[in-house]
Amino acid sequence: MKEYVVYTAINDKDWGDEFVTTLLDEKLITSATFFPEVEVMYGWDDRVQVDKEIKIMMKTYEDKLSQIEEILFKMHPYIVPEFIAIEASFGSPEFRLKVTDKINKNM
Repeated sequence: MKEYVVYTAINDKDWGDEFVTTLLDEKLITSATFFPEVEVMYGWDDRVQVDKEIKIMMKTYEDKLSQIEEILFKMHPYIVPEFIAIEASFGSPEFRLKVTDKINKNM
C-alpha cells in the first residue's frame, strides 16, 4: 500500500475536530496533526487575500484517498476546500511497522 499525507485547511477548530473524528471512526486515516493559526495568502475575486487558518495533516493510504476527498467535499463549509495528497513514507521501518500494525488491528 502506498502511503500518503493529505492536507486541508479550515478556520474553525470544532469543524476540524469533527472532520478528523469522522475519518478516524471510518478508519480512513491513521492520525491527524493540527497546525494552529497558519497564515494563508491566496487569490480570490481578483484580489490577494490573507487569512488565518488551521492546517490539518493526515496520514493515510492510497486506497482511502477518494473516500476522504468525498467526505471532505460533503462536510467542508468552503466553496472549494483544499485537498492535497502527497505520496510519502511514514518514516523509519520501525515506525512504519507500528503504524501498519495499528491499522491492521483497527480494520
